[in-house]
Amino acid sequence: MKSPRKSLEAATLGPVTAVPSDSQPLWSELCREEDLAEILELFVQELSERVGVLRKGLETRDWAGLARMAHQLEGAAGSYGFAPIGLGAARVEQAIRHRLPESQIRQAVEGLIGLCRRAHAGVPPQGLPCVIREGPREGTREG
Repeated sequence: MKSPRKSLEAATLGPVTAVPSDSQPLWSELCREEDLAEILELFVQELSERVGVLRKGLETRDWAGLARMAHQLEGAAGSYGFAPIGLGAARVEQAIRHRLPESQIRQAVEGLIGLCRRAHAGVPPQGLPCVIREGPREGTREG
């Protein structure tokens, strides 16, 4: 029988760790779409409220509420072109659904919060792509 951790690692999300949270800003993959600028700005502004809900969920150990918020955030982030946030949210939801140890759930939530705080609306400084990666991936927009 597989352990919950092994089951989660076998999923497409990779190893169960917090999503790295460095200081590099995150812009939407859609950052150069002028007609989306206003809704991207609104999404980024609402992230601070979502971070508050995530923190409260951690404080109260509301795992069901955290899983629900993570699921909603995963979909929204993907729709607005913030794939790293969507992946971080998926990790939180999977960690809760697979009943991983609380320390791992907390680590995943803190990683997600870090990603949310790095989100920026608008266009990156001249010369930088919307999405900064170590190398191009097929089927993705580099900005």
